[in-house]
Amino acid sequence: MYSGVYKLIPGTTYPIAIASGSSISKSFFDGCGAHEQFICGPTCIETCNYKPRICTANCRFGCFCKHRYVRKSNAIGSPCILKRQCSNKKTSSKCGENQVYDQCGSACPRSCKDLFYPQKPKFCTLQCVAGCFCEEGLYRTENGACVQPKECCQGQCEEYTNCGTACPETCDYTPGACTKQCVAGCFCMPTYIRFVFGRMCLGAHQEYQICGSACPLTCADVRHARYFKPCTYQCIPGCFCKRGYTRRSHLRSQCIPDWRC
Repeated sequence: MYSGVYKLIPGTTYPIAIASGSSISKSFFDGCGAHEQFICGPTCIETCNYKPRICTANCRFGCFCKHRYVRKSNAIGSPCILKRQCSNKKTSSKCGENQVYDQCGSACPRSCKDLFYPQKPKFCTLQCVAGCFCEEGLYRTENGACVQPKECCQGQCEEYTNCGTACPETCDYTPGACTKQCVAGCFCMPTYIRFVFGRMCLGAHQEYQICGSACPLTCADVRHARYFKPCTYQCIPGCFCKRGYTRRSHLRSQCIPDWRC
């Protein structure tokens, strides 16, 4: 058992080995400052300027801010204050309208391009990037302004919706089966469909699909009744056989009627 009064530095953690069934003397808690408590807390400390996104599951003994309190700054010994007392004037003054400063922002921040047709899978590195970011719910335009998502949709006869289809209809593509999910983005207004320039398929019995299968069927699958073969769950844009047709042998072969397989 630990005993005695310890003078602890606020914001500092201490690795302590405790045997199973042992305890820590209550006097050990006396060294914590105002709005602090001695616990086995996280290794990533939240401050007014930093909010950890991902942290290890390990814990370290030390003085940590109580619930609803955070460290005022990243400096060792910084006091604990209420979150609402954090001031962003110093950092937010560097940012433009409808923007906030984030010490740990995304490497791939939201932009209007995320809402445009065709929507593509977005891959991003997992890292903290400090800088000015659009406020929650806003998207950045090409000129750098942060706007509401509906202001991103400037195309003729299109509008923003937060629950559109994952398989939008075009002049060259009428979706058959489609995943049941809400997709936010710019979609054609009712009674309109999208005309896509430069998306014509040269092969017979083919059509362009914005959300095709990563594993389209071939005659070999049809002959062996492999209609539900394992495949990755993703949208692949490109030319695919129309309904009732299948690739003869490989992904670049001609599309023939299923019965001819």
